[in-house]
Amino acid sequence: MGDILALPRVPARVVLSGCETGAAAGEHGVGLGLAQAFILAGARGVVAATRPVPDAAARALMEALYTEDPSDLVGALHRAQARLRAHDPEADWAAFRIFVP
Repeated sequence: MGDILALPRVPARVVLSGCETGAAAGEHGVGLGLAQAFILAGARGVVAATRPVPDAAARALMEALYTEDPSDLVGALHRAQARLRAHDPEADWAAFRIFVP
């Protein structure tokens, strides 16, 4: 996280497809995760998973997300999750969240 916070600038929109990239729990339940670090460094939106996600579900959601308009990251994630949920109701589409400042 220190490397992200030290960057002179970060992308406006960031997508982190890995497991728990949106998790922020530290030793006492409070901490800083990758998504939060990007927000603090200046990103306007970050998509990240708050828990472990099966590879197939993460891949399907990312494929759906990358067909959407990236300028509206909130809407893009919502539509991608709806498509994944309709295609595979058992997939863990809700693990991914949008983080905004």
